[in-house]
Amino acid sequence: MATRAAAFSSKIRALNDFYNNIATGVTPLPSGYDIANAVKFFSQALLGVLKEMTIESTQEPTTGKHSYRISKYPSLNYSSLYHSLINLIDVVPLIQTGDVALAQSIIHALACLAPFLPYELLDALPYTFATTLTI
Repeated sequence: MATRAAAFSSKIRALNDFYNNIATGVTPLPSGYDIANAVKFFSQALLGVLKEMTIESTQEPTTGKHSYRISKYPSLNYSSLYHSLINLIDVVPLIQTGDVALAQSIIHALACLAPFLPYELLDALPYTFATTLTI
């Protein structure tokens, strides 16, 4: 499990590097297709985690819905991924090639990320989707 968490965190750092390169204008700018492929890794990883997990319906949550739900998933850096995706949304208009593929992959990754988010971030997700559609 530690290798999965390390790979997950390193890919998040790569997304942050993409964002920083685009925001600061470092050339050559990454294409939207390159970033979309990196984002697709997270969609596949999150869907894989959901397929692996089985929540027993007979077990009662002891300390509330949120802690029970989160305790069932492996401890990956979900909040950092959420914030990295939000940052990428801001730079999508600056992408010259592959911006549509990038936008679609971000929306798909946010949808895959929803079951893993704490309620504070989950409550903001509809607003995030609405603002994403305007960009």
